Amino acid sequence: MINPLISCRTTMYHSPDPGHVKHGSMHAWLRAAAERLSAATGAGRAELELSPGEVDALLALAGTAAHESGARTNAPLTCYLVGVTRGLTGAPLDELVASVAAGAPGELSGDREQEDAEEPS
Repeated sequence: MINPLISCRTTMYHSPDPGHVKHGSMHAWLRAAAERLSAATGAGRAELELSPGEVDALLALAGTAAHESGARTNAPLTCYLVGVTRGLTGAPLDELVASVAAGAPGELSGDREQEDAEEPS
């Protein structure tokens, strides 16, 4: 059986920058993280596998969250929220990603958040 963490698109992860994370080390790190999570929680190891499509969808969502909001910290936090929602509801990842990405530009850009912070109490 092909391990989806290894068979993922390789071109996305190759960079001439030697400090950039390479495909192999990224997936080795993810496999090790999944193994540690499985051991710590009793979750089935196979349930923690990410398919190539899931990896691509989450990386695209992270990119959108970081660029649309202007805050890179929104990338992992948005992916975390999607993961929690998926765990609670069982909703398909592609539907959750689409619902997050479907927000109005002002909502995704953080404009509303800034407006809320500036409103007097």
